Amino acid sequence: LLLPPPSSSSLLSLSRTASPLPLLHSCPPPPPRAPFLSSPFCLASAPSSLPDPPHARRGMIGPRQLAALAATLLLLLLVSRRLGSAKVGPTSIVPADADSTEPQFEPVCAVDWKRSTCMKGNSVTSCPKKPHAGATPGGTGAWELTDNYVYFLDRGLLDAMVDLIDGGDVLEFGAGKGCYTAAFRRKGVSVRAFDGSPQVASLTHGLVQSSDLTSPLRLGRADWVVCLEVAEHIPREHEETLLQNLLSHARKGLVLSWSNEEGGNGHVNLRSNEWVVQELRKRGFKHDPVAQKQLRKAISSIHWYAQTVLVFRRARDSVGREHGRRRASRFGGQGRLLA
Repeated sequence: LLLPPPSSSSLLSLSRTASPLPLLHSCPPPPPRAPFLSSPFCLASAPSSLPDPPHARRGMIGPRQLAALAATLLLLLLVSRRLGSAKVGPTSIVPADADSTEPQFEPVCAVDWKRSTCMKGNSVTSCPKKPHAGATPGGTGAWELTDNYVYFLDRGLLDAMVDLIDGGDVLEFGAGKGCYTAAFRRKGVSVRAFDGSPQVASLTHGLVQSSDLTSPLRLGRADWVVCLEVAEHIPREHEETLLQNLLSHARKGLVLSWSNEEGGNGHVNLRSNEWVVQELRKRGFKHDPVAQKQLRKAISSIHWYAQTVLVFRRARDSVGREHGRRRASRFGGQGRLLA
């Protein structure tokens, strides 16, 4: 029982008028310099060179013991208030009003190129009616999306990318409704995803965040950047910004598919594999044909990936060259390049 601390005047009055109380003698003697309260259940006398007063010898509590008891009760009161207001454990990143039992969002994804078979998570599900409708390209290449539009997922390509990433984290640009994002998550890969569609965050319950890929971005780097079937939708005037966004966020490498096929929905910027390889080499990324061959060989259902998927790795000295350019620019570009 915690009591409010008594005032000094009431404590003195209590010590003079209170009837004698029995003193507990069953406690072991306190160690040197121990507090007056030697255990939670018994009282110990305050150390003193003076002889015990008569009421102590008669087995009663005197003024000093009452003062010690009051001080102990006050200390317990303060401790209980401190513990009551303290936060226990790390702060949760889940919103306070979130239902902890609610399952994570899983998009419906087409696993064949005809969009006749769909999956949600690891389960086969029916595809929506007209799954190819509901994606209208905008001025920056980002799509206006509706609920019924379904993106593709090639499970063979997914497994090959997980092997390539080898425990690293992923930043996905142009993630759509998150078919690969959710699949990476199910495989235990740490992944963040962004898309230019203004509706994507609400459609995916926050799995994919909305971000304009044609504006300079600083989203925090990841080991690998994944960008599938996006670049051909970006108008040529925004091509440079897109490439800068992709490459500046990749610590180790990039998985990129860039279609050269006419006639696709919003295909306004077609590029050949050779052009992409040459352009990224200028920017410090080496083409990895061995890893690329493994990914293309693993493709199981979305056949055009076999002609468009490319793999690049950041060159070892490209970080040093980039750092050197920044240092040189700080000194007005004078003198040799500092690396």
